[in-house]
Amino acid sequence: MKKTFCAVLVLGFMAIAGTASALPPVTLDPLTCEAWGGFEGIAAGLWTGTNAIWDAVGFLNWNGTEMEPNEDMPGFPLTWETADLEGLVGDGLLDRLQLALLSASLCAGDPGVTAQYGANAVAFAGLMAKFYALIAAVTTPVNLPVALTTDSGALTTLANGLPPGPPYDTYKAQMLALAAAMSHVPTGEEDPGASQVLADFAARFGQYVPIFELLGPWFIGMAGTSAAMDATIEEMMFNEDYGIVKDVPPAGEALGTLAGYLHGIAALLPGLGQPALAAALEADADALDAMVVIIATIAWPEIEIYGAAKTATEPFSGTGDYDGNGDTNAEVAAKVGSDPETFVAAASGANDWYSGNPDLPVAGILGLALLAGACVMGGAASIRRK
Repeated sequence: MKKTFCAVLVLGFMAIAGTASALPPVTLDPLTCEAWGGFEGIAAGLWTGTNAIWDAVGFLNWNGTEMEPNEDMPGFPLTWETADLEGLVGDGLLDRLQLALLSASLCAGDPGVTAQYGANAVAFAGLMAKFYALIAAVTTPVNLPVALTTDSGALTTLANGLPPGPPYDTYKAQMLALAAAMSHVPTGEEDPGASQVLADFAARFGQYVPIFELLGPWFIGMAGTSAAMDATIEEMMFNEDYGIVKDVPPAGEALGTLAGYLHGIAALLPGLGQPALAAALEADADALDAMVVIIATIAWPEIEIYGAAKTATEPFSGTGDYDGNGDTNAEVAAKVGSDPETFVAAASGANDWYSGNPDLPVAGILGLALLAGACVMGGAASIRRK
């Protein structure tokens, strides 16, 4: 009975040891790994270049000499070399090491991770398509800001030409208020008017969206390394206080309200002998409605966490354990340093490194050997006693 129990115990630990590594050992060659080259080049340009994105978002400020952290965003990294972004407090593993491990896995052709990356790329491309559609809705087939300004001028002229008395006094007040909301308000007023807001929006997004697209591999790679990182990337883009696209949802509400007013005024104009202006305002309102529909669908896409379906942890995160040997990726990095090639080899098992698991008295090949030896000695002692 004792011998049977001992054999089962050894086999059980052998089974654990044999299945601990959920993802294959990988090595990183920066010269041949195209994924890593893309990640590193994009990420390096993002942080150590002009920092234009973070300046625009408000994470960093220019003090006249150099970029410095915004006081409302303490601890935000100034360089890619030091970035550890999860929750903006980090998970103990530099982001570039997470991307190095992911890159090596992609370059090695792991089918599961590759499929997940492909799915995330499609999801991110969908977001970019909505951004481009929003820009197109502002600028084509007609320039909506120009149309609003032009039609507001015609509306003002009509309102000022209405005869005095009811109901024209009411119509005049409504038309002038709507015309002011549509057009560029004179300097000194707080509200710049819908035409100027849309013109600024199109110009700004016309610059940002191509950058977002260029940074696609970075966004896709980083967001999929952990759920915390995914949430952080979403927060960076959509937070109502500092996100890059923070003003899109409020703009949708404002444009929807403006479109409603336009439809309402346009319905009055044929009765005032202005069918052409009514048609122009209806076209403006329809264009705004189209923008509102697009805005309503804009959201950070669902991102798959790489390797999570294969393991009980997030194998590319700082708290994850890529090779399943008991050491987290952050612990490996703390021991072997921040060189990407060295870290990837150690964390993935291509160059084994293991600190030992204090929670498991029997772990690894040495543990199996000791356990087997104990069983043999116990069996021998039992025979001698008999």
